[in-house]
Amino acid sequence: QDPKSTGKGVELSILKDLANSLTEADELRLKFNLNEQKIFLLNTADSKDSVNDFIKYDNSFHKLIFHIAGKENIWNMILGMNQHYERFRSLINLQGENNIQNLYEEHCMIFDALTKKDAEALQTIISKHIYDGFRNSSALLVKYSDYFINCQY
Repeated sequence: QDPKSTGKGVELSILKDLANSLTEADELRLKFNLNEQKIFLLNTADSKDSVNDFIKYDNSFHKLIFHIAGKENIWNMILGMNQHYERFRSLINLQGENNIQNLYEEHCMIFDALTKKDAEALQTIISKHIYDGFRNSSALLVKYSDYFINCQY
């Protein structure tokens, strides 16, 4: 199974469980993380560097979810499953205007569904959040295929 499928299934399961056990302190930690993302977006021009920097905020948000759920080791395992996964995420997030803004808005929707204990909304949002970039990236895979092929000389 590929990392995005594994990540989606595992994260969705963790979010559904977390929705039933989220404390006020956990909510505050997630709100603080979202606020950091918002401040970053407000203070950073949409450039290649800002996209790469935002990936750190994206990872931080998801890692925090796993940490709050007591499953940070699973997050680390997902990231370690495929050496190309992070490079691919960075590449697909470079395409299209407002892509990092969309990621932030999806994080806000995840938080909202989580606090409302809305499992159906969580499933919809996580699917969109994880798969949208992959769906729109086939042209990039062809254009930058060398970026993902291991060449042994």
